[in-house]
Amino acid sequence: MLGSANHRSKVMIKALLNNRHKIIGQSKAVLPSTTSKIPLFAAFATTANPSARGFSSSSPAGVKVYTSALDKAWTTPVGEGAEIPNVMFKTRTRVGSGDENPFDWKDLTSEDFSALAIMASSANGFSAVAPKTYTSTLDKAWTTPVEEGAEIPNVVFKTRTRIESDDENPFDWKDLTSEDLFKGKRIVLFSLPGAFTPTCSSTHLPGYEAAYEEMKKLGVDEVYCLSVNDAFVMRQWGLHQGLTEDKTVGGLGFEKVKLLPDGACQFTRGMGMSCVWDSERGFGERTWRYSAVIDDMKVEKLFVEGGEVVQNSGPDPFEVSDSGTMVDYLKSKSN
Repeated sequence: MLGSANHRSKVMIKALLNNRHKIIGQSKAVLPSTTSKIPLFAAFATTANPSARGFSSSSPAGVKVYTSALDKAWTTPVGEGAEIPNVMFKTRTRVGSGDENPFDWKDLTSEDFSALAIMASSANGFSAVAPKTYTSTLDKAWTTPVEEGAEIPNVVFKTRTRIESDDENPFDWKDLTSEDLFKGKRIVLFSLPGAFTPTCSSTHLPGYEAAYEEMKKLGVDEVYCLSVNDAFVMRQWGLHQGLTEDKTVGGLGFEKVKLLPDGACQFTRGMGMSCVWDSERGFGERTWRYSAVIDDMKVEKLFVEGGEVVQNSGPDPFEVSDSGTMVDYLKSKSN
C-alpha cells in the first residue's frame, strides 16, 4: 500500500506541475507578450529650459505634467488558464547578523514561490525557466540633472493634510504645487531613493532632522525631504523615524523636516533625477540621491551623488548629499 500511495502521489504531483502556473478565477484577457521591448515613456526634448524638458501645461496656473504611456499589454489582464509570468522578485532575507539591519538581498522568481516547484525540484525533474523581464525606457531628459541656475519644475504634489475630525484618520487630500512650496522661499531639499531603506533611514533623513535648526539659522526657510513614495508611506516612515508630528489643522506633516511625496515621479522627472533599479534592487522608477538649495524656484546649489544619474547602479553613493556637506555650504554663503 505504501508503494502504491507513493506512486499515486508522484502521478498527482506531475499532473499538478503541468499546470503549476495556471491562473484560476479570472475573467477574459490576453496574455501579454514578453518578447518585444516597447518604450514605456513618451519622448521629450532634452534641454535645461524647464518649458522644453517634457513639460506640458495642465492648467492656467502653469502647473506641468510629465506624461507616461504604459504598453497596452501591461494593462490588459491575463485570462483564466494563462501562465503567470516567471519574473524576478528582489527580496530581503534575514541573515545571521547582530547588525541593526540583519538582512541581505535575495532573488526569487515566480517559480520559487510555488510550493509545488519546491517539492518537484528535488524529486520530480523540475527544470526552472529563465525569468522574463519587462523593459521600460526613461526619456533622456528625465535622467539628465538640471543645472545650477535652472528653474525647478512647477508640478503637483498629492499630499495629505490634517483636518478637524475625531476620525482615526483625520486627513484629507490636498494638492500643493512647487510654487506653493518653493516660491519666494529659500529651501534646502534632499532627495533619496526610498522610505524605510537602510541609508535613507539610518543616516540621510536623521542627519537633516538633527541639523534642521542650524540650517534655519543659516538663512533657510524650510527643509524638505523628497522621495518617490506616496503620502501614506511618507507619513508612516516619518512616524517610524520618530519625527515629531505637526498636529495643527492644515499642517505639512512634521514639525521639522517636511516629507514630500513625489509618488508619480513628476518633480523627479522634471529635475532630471529619474532612475530605475529594476534588475539591481527591484525598485521601479525612483529618484537619484541628491541635495539642493532652491532659492525662489531656482537651483542655487546642487549636490548630485557621483555627479550623474546612473541606471541600475550597484553602489548607492552617499558622499555629497549629506547634511554635513549642506551645512558647510550654507556657512560659506553666510560669511
